[in-house]
Parts: sequence; C-alpha cells; structure tokens
Amino acid sequence: MNRLCQWYHDLHQIPEASMQEDKTRCYLIQALRKMNLMPISLTQKDILVYFDFHQDKTIAFRCEMDGLQIQEETTLNYKSMHSGWMHACGHDGHMAILLGVADQLSKQEHASCNVLLIFQMAEENIGGAKLLMEAGIKSRFSIDEIYALHNFPRLKSGCFYTRPGPIFSSSHEINLCILGQGAHVSKRHLGKDSLKAACDLYWQLSQEIPSTKTCLHFGKMKAGTIRNGVADKAEIEGTLRGFDEQVVEQQLKDMHCHIEDMIVKHGVKIQMQAIPLYPCVINDVSLYQKVSKKIPFQPIEKMFLCDDFAWYQQSIPGLYVLMGNDHHVPLHASTYQFDEKTLQQGLNFYLSLLE
Repeated sequence: MNRLCQWYHDLHQIPEASMQEDKTRCYLIQALRKMNLMPISLTQKDILVYFDFHQDKTIAFRCEMDGLQIQEETTLNYKSMHSGWMHACGHDGHMAILLGVADQLSKQEHASCNVLLIFQMAEENIGGAKLLMEAGIKSRFSIDEIYALHNFPRLKSGCFYTRPGPIFSSSHEINLCILGQGAHVSKRHLGKDSLKAACDLYWQLSQEIPSTKTCLHFGKMKAGTIRNGVADKAEIEGTLRGFDEQVVEQQLKDMHCHIEDMIVKHGVKIQMQAIPLYPCVINDVSLYQKVSKKIPFQPIEKMFLCDDFAWYQQSIPGLYVLMGNDHHVPLHASTYQFDEKTLQQGLNFYLSLLE
C-alpha cells in the first residue's frame, strides 16, 4: 500500500467533531515531523506548514480535519473506530493529499513560490476558516492565492470541475418563533393558535416562486405540549441560500412582509432571526483563467452548497475545485466512500500549480 492510501486509511478511522480534532492533529503532526517538518499553529486547533523558498509570491492549499456525527455503515476494513462519528465528506482523503504535498515539498530545495499548507479545523459547522482569518493568517504569511480541492461523488474520477465566479451559495440560518395563547380544546376560541399560524406561515413562505438565485427551505418545526390543547408556542427552523446578496436581502424583506400579514391574521407574535453563516464561495476569475491553461476543467453549475473556504476568498484570490469521485453515494451519507484512485490525482493537481 502506498503512503497516500495508508494516511487516508489511518485518518478515516479517527473522525472527530469540529474543534475537537485532537487525535487527528496528533497523527498529522507526527506524520509531518517524520518528514523533518516543523508544523505550527495560530489557534492551537489548526496545523500550518510553511515552505519558504525565498520567493516573492506565496500560495496556500487548504484541507479540512473534522468529521461528521454519523454512524458509519460501510463494509470497509478500515472503518471508523469512533462510534457515531464518520469521515463522510472526504476530509480524510483531503488531508492525505496534503500530506503528500508536504512530503514532496520537504524533498525540494526550490519552487516557483512559497507554499503554505493549511490543515484546517471545524469546516463542517463552526467555520474554522473565519477563525484563521481573524487570527491573521493572511498577513502572517503574505498569502497571494489560495486553493482547495473537494471530492464530489457522481462526478467522473480523474476530472476536475469548477467555474469562474460563484460556485457555492451563501447561507443564513432562519429561526421563526410564533407566540400565541394556550387554551383547552373545549375553549379553543379563547386561545391564539401558534401551530395554525406556523402552518399558515410555512405554507405562504413555501409558495415563493423557485429561483436559481436563492433557495429557502424549512426542515424542522415543533409546537405545543399536549394533543388536546391550543399550542401557545411554535418554532420553525430553516435555511436561506443564495448567490447574490442583494437578492438574499430582498427575500428577507419579503419574509418580513409575510410575517406581518400572519401577525394580523392570527393575532400572534412572530419573531424572526436570520443568522448569516457563510458568504458565497466565489472563484477568482483571473485565477480560473490562469489555472485552466494547465488543467482542463470540466464545467459545472453553481450549487446551493456552502463551504467556509468563502471566508478566505473575502480578501484572498481563491479557487475552489471539485474532484470527481466515481462512487454514487452522496456526501454526508452513512455509506459514503472516498475514491482512493483520486488521492494521486489530487496530489498531482496541487503539484501542477507549482510548476
């Protein structure tokens, strides 16, 4: 078994929660030290490896370290040893690829630019990229460009997919709280039914015309405490995603209008929270044009997915690329598998950027 596969197999067995990637960090640090490298950290949670080739330009490569709270149901002989946790997004493979880059660069005395390898914590739900940007990673290493690969099932292995401009959407968490007045079912006319108002509001918001620019979806609702009572409180949770912030802001305003209508119609109080999570992942056009001369990218449509890589791109020209994975099980599924054939392909991708 080659080293890329061994690293991937080892890392696959120790998935950990965001900001708790302790075993993963220890494994990576040991692997890097065996290459005679000295990893550092800005937050005590990340791992950074800087290769100073005494060039004017510095580029960064990012991978993620965290796993997902999913019980693995694959038949792999190297499946997760952490019950209830799984690398179901391919971060184990991404880390193995970056270890391969580190191994190659550790043997070089010269390169066309300086290189920073970022083993990033907490991509899945906290936004480790934002924490690193706030810690000053850009200025500390004078990063000029940043790149990330992410495997993607149902795309052809050996191919790389991306697009100039927006590729992944921004994301807001939407929380709605409907406050009514409880009552017994026999006196329901004395109550103010928060459940009825919530269903009506959900229906109204769901009637929005489908758009290629935004996506509003509610996936969770809870209300009431007893079957024979009028619910005095209901809660709805969802997500709003989009590629154009002006369009997103307009949709939020439209939602407030629907809420005002429901307040009048049902006599309830409604509170709305719209919590911004991630900005839109927007690929730098000039980087796309430059790299596409080396790598024949396959076109792909933008998607209502999110990645905290967007935080780097707020001030650093960046390129986010999808790497084909022949397996058909989607990301975040309990039977997902990373395609081992793509480990060497991913390594070759990064090394080609240094030629």
